[in-house]
Amino acid sequence: MLVHQPTEIASPVIDVRTVAATLDVDKRTAQGGIERLTKAEVLREITGYRRNRVWAADELFDVLDGDQPPTGQVGWLARGWARS
Repeated sequence: MLVHQPTEIASPVIDVRTVAATLDVDKRTAQGGIERLTKAEVLREITGYRRNRVWAADELFDVLDGDQPPTGQVGWLARGWARS
């Protein structure tokens, strides 16, 4: 299992191509990780398309907007992202 630092992807909006390139994994692996995060409700698919999809981490937007402190499922990620 690959373990990456939370600061490697510096955007609360991602797509498969960006994740694959940033983490140096194939697109299938990136898609699987995104699917797991979507099922865990960390990410939400925002295009509604079957191809060229984009996901957002809504809780990160709330943290970055100052609407809530970094807690819950993505609290560790929000703190890492804010330091980058």
